[in-house]
Amino acid sequence: MGDVSPTLYSFKNTQEFYTDKYVVAALSTIQKEGLPELANIKEDVKTNVMYLKKGEMLKSKITSKDLKSIAATFNTKIDTAKAVSFEFPFIAGMGNEVKVVATASKLEINTVSEPILGSVALFVIMPINRTSGGPTTNISEIKTNTRKQYEQQVGPKVMDALHKTYKIKDERYKFFN
Repeated sequence: MGDVSPTLYSFKNTQEFYTDKYVVAALSTIQKEGLPELANIKEDVKTNVMYLKKGEMLKSKITSKDLKSIAATFNTKIDTAKAVSFEFPFIAGMGNEVKVVATASKLEINTVSEPILGSVALFVIMPINRTSGGPTTNISEIKTNTRKQYEQQVGPKVMDALHKTYKIKDERYKFFN
């Protein structure tokens, strides 16, 4: 534990074509083979568990298939998502909601779905219109785009982890302003 990798990893900014992120890897813990101990993963799992439990609690409060009744129960509004397609699972104002888009693509028109726990919220949907599909989906292109999205998240997440682990105080803004 505490060993630092001799390799300096760099990440290229794909829009600007220059290297703008560097990572020095260090071994912070050694995990024994098998299931990890709760103490070692508690913080990593806590947010996800709380989100899932809250979703289950909200699901249990949905007893109707009427969108107006559901919206009134949670003091929210009914909204319409336009241009939802299986090829592009992005919903304006919500982000990537793969489960919601997949459910919408297989649900019959004017049929209310069961509650869907998405990435950012609990959804109940009802498709109101369906247009004919465009060109055939290129699955390999979708995989490539998804992989690139995740690759772009690596740098910022590594930096956040380093800041939290080593309690780094970044005051560069004082120098550059």
